[in-house]
Amino acid sequence: MKPLLLQRQRPLVLIITAFISVFFIGLLIYSNQTVKKIELAEKDKIILWADAVQKRSDLILSTKNIFQQIEIWEESRAQTLAAAYQHIASLPENADFSFYYQLINSNEHIPYILTDDEGNVNTTRNLEEDYLKKINTPENLQATLEAEQYAHIPINYLPGKYIHLYYKESNISAQLKALLDEDIEDFSHSIVQNAPSIPVIVMDSTLENVVTAGNVDSSIIGDSTSLHLLLQKLKKKNEPIETYLSDKKVFIFYEESPLLKITFYLPFVTIALIILLLFILGSFFIFYRKLEQNLIWNGLSKETAHQLGTPISSLMAWTEILKSAQVRPDIITEIEKDTQRLDSVARRFSQIGSIPLMEKLDLSEQIRTFTDYYRIRISSKIRFRTEERDESYYVSINKDLFFWVLENISKNAVDAMEGEGELLFQYGKEKKYIYLDISDTGKGMSKNTIKEIFTPGFTTKSRGWGVGLSLCKRIIENYHHGKIKVKYSEIGKGTTFRILLPYDN
Repeated sequence: MKPLLLQRQRPLVLIITAFISVFFIGLLIYSNQTVKKIELAEKDKIILWADAVQKRSDLILSTKNIFQQIEIWEESRAQTLAAAYQHIASLPENADFSFYYQLINSNEHIPYILTDDEGNVNTTRNLEEDYLKKINTPENLQATLEAEQYAHIPINYLPGKYIHLYYKESNISAQLKALLDEDIEDFSHSIVQNAPSIPVIVMDSTLENVVTAGNVDSSIIGDSTSLHLLLQKLKKKNEPIETYLSDKKVFIFYEESPLLKITFYLPFVTIALIILLLFILGSFFIFYRKLEQNLIWNGLSKETAHQLGTPISSLMAWTEILKSAQVRPDIITEIEKDTQRLDSVARRFSQIGSIPLMEKLDLSEQIRTFTDYYRIRISSKIRFRTEERDESYYVSINKDLFFWVLENISKNAVDAMEGEGELLFQYGKEKKYIYLDISDTGKGMSKNTIKEIFTPGFTTKSRGWGVGLSLCKRIIENYHHGKIKVKYSEIGKGTTFRILLPYDN
């Protein structure tokens, strides 16, 4: 059946191979064209980027000029406030102060502190409550004024009498200036980071000092000889771009990005990813099919156990009737054995797909029980032999399922010996396992058969379903946490199966 299946699949394999080949060739051609397009696009991009750098630099310079004008305006505003307080302090009490108060109250941005000669705070403006608690004494006030660099305007309102106005730039102006300072500080680095993914070196107007660099080995930047050679190499490929950074002339050296080289390998990476994807999908499909088969097998096993329950109960009842009818006891005994056997088979099927109940049992006693039962049900020309040991080995097994394994292996051995030969049971300890070897003197198996013997559906018999040994493997590995394998097999000499069970002291 397998060769016929391969013949049917061969045209499909050829079609898929041809499709993948055409796709791969097309991808190589497309990749080559893409590399050329990227090369041209990068040249255009670096020019646009340099132009954007220039415009950003101009914007920063303009912003700095605006802040200088704001500082002049705020200083003038502070002088006006000082003049207003001077007039209020120098005018008689019955004078009209409304204009000066209106002028003072119109200040909503510039923070200031008004004190006397001793440093006591008279009034404040545009300062937070928590901040005022920090300057509640002349000593704290003086420390704060020095730390935050307040500007000072002394106000002489009478001969020898002064009040003092301390002010600093407005909160809005301070926040904007901090943002500007941070922007200027990071500007030379960010222009490289925001550039296309290409090696970039920004040199000053003397072409001696590096302003900043990106995508370039730092050891080259630190070595003047290596740097000079690299600049010459870059200049041969592309003429450096002249621009300005914060009103200083700079030159930008660059070359094509490594992306062009990476793009060359893109089709190979794509093919590898496609193969990986197909492998993952195939693995998932195989897993799903196995899961589906397990569910079907478990359902079929439990349904079989359920169906066997009724006739087994009937046979037990008929046995009791035969006893009352005084039928020969030996006949009734054999019927009871077979009924118990059927009940054991039903229990086996009912435990498939469930967690079986494990018991700690003597292995030699279980082998003896099995061989006593099985010997009288096969040809008398099959000799059973067990190599007994003085030491007892206890293993945790489910008796019904374990006997199922022994029966399957023994039945295959009897078939292989064609009704005549010897079936040998040997057991002992091997590292952390107890081993059980079941050997026959049958016709043996080829190496290819040994590889497939535990595969579900594989069989060498004309009427076999290929379920027995795969079921044995499932019972030993999944339920008993052991191992099963073909230890030895040779054509014409026989086969030995080895079962390994965890050692239970």
